[in-house]
Amino acid sequence: MTHLSHKASFHSRENITPSNPGTKHLVITKPLNGEPATPANGGTIGFAMSSPEQVDAWHKAGVENGGEAIENPPGIRHTPMGDLYLAYLRDPDGNKLCALYKAS
Repeated sequence: MTHLSHKASFHSRENITPSNPGTKHLVITKPLNGEPATPANGGTIGFAMSSPEQVDAWHKAGVENGGEAIENPPGIRHTPMGDLYLAYLRDPDGNKLCALYKAS
């Protein structure tokens, strides 16, 4: 696994984003609903996938290894960013995980 090598840049006390524009981003914010941050509230860890089949395989492996399927089944979601093929899981520690594929 590749480790992250970005310096953090603080835009406010509530938000942290990477300081290298044009790179992949990790954004940390306060939960949108105003409740305290917990593994199940305010955070989603997303993984970019290379195909819908890879998203499905990730989701299947996650469920088979103790993850809980959440939200809608894996599939296309029509979003302002375009059509995304998404799958969501909650891991055994309560973290919300997402695999996504965006066709070009």
